[in-house]
Amino acid sequence: MLDTMGMSLARRFHDAGLEFWFCNDVVNDVWHYLLAADHLRDASPTTFCEVFYAFEAGEVDMATGQDPIEFLVRPLIAKLLGITN
Repeated sequence: MLDTMGMSLARRFHDAGLEFWFCNDVVNDVWHYLLAADHLRDASPTTFCEVFYAFEAGEVDMATGQDPIEFLVRPLIAKLLGITN
């Protein structure tokens, strides 16, 4: 279920249906639940984790002045979705 939810967020973000900060907040909230849920820790959803790390990349302050959402997150999400430019 979490893998499906993560990919849905990724798809809707990629298609401009959801803003970065909304998606980031959702995956962060779920991530905190996963960390607290002992029974899920060993079987963490792989795809969801990849989506989490992609959105997490948007939180960095890039010394280059580039927008991390455009420079890091969008390419990572596109890769997860199998979209190449």
